Amino acid sequence: AYEAGLKKVILVDYRIQNLSRTDGTIIGEDKQFETQDELDDYIKECMQPYIDHPALYGMQLVDEPRYTMFESIRDVYQSLRRVAPDLFVQCNLYPLDTDRSSLTFYPPTDSGDVFDRYEAYVEQYIDTVGMDYVMLDSYPMMANGIKAQHIRGMQIVSEICAERKLKFFLVCQTCEILRGGSPYL
Repeated sequence: AYEAGLKKVILVDYRIQNLSRTDGTIIGEDKQFETQDELDDYIKECMQPYIDHPALYGMQLVDEPRYTMFESIRDVYQSLRRVAPDLFVQCNLYPLDTDRSSLTFYPPTDSGDVFDRYEAYVEQYIDTVGMDYVMLDSYPMMANGIKAQHIRGMQIVSEICAERKLKFFLVCQTCEILRGGSPYL
């Protein structure tokens, strides 16, 4: 990528990314790493071959995590901040989706309303992980138009970010998606 002229690369190191896919924390007694220092040493070891490369801009953590992964994302994020303080750490949240299969991404709420659950998802992510931004990716362009939930999801995240004085990044794209063997329109 660097030889082709790309000056900023966000790298996926699956050894590091997979740590952020864990439900709950990865640090502590009976966990993958007993201490923060052990995790930091592992991250340093993984990054050793490329940490000084001039094109390295960032690292990507788990994409579209469930709320149960927020503690492991926090652990890996904080370790990356200690090991490489200037590195951008990318983590795209799951977009608002009203399909019942998506509800497992969001924490339960008293109301059970999908919009309340999505707001709780974003709030819990911010409170747990501690990044200075929220990023989500969304696939709003469908065969039958723009998904209304896309706009509502952007509103929810932008309002939370404005209230908390956080940056909001949005990756917007489209592709063909099959659900149950049929096109998701």
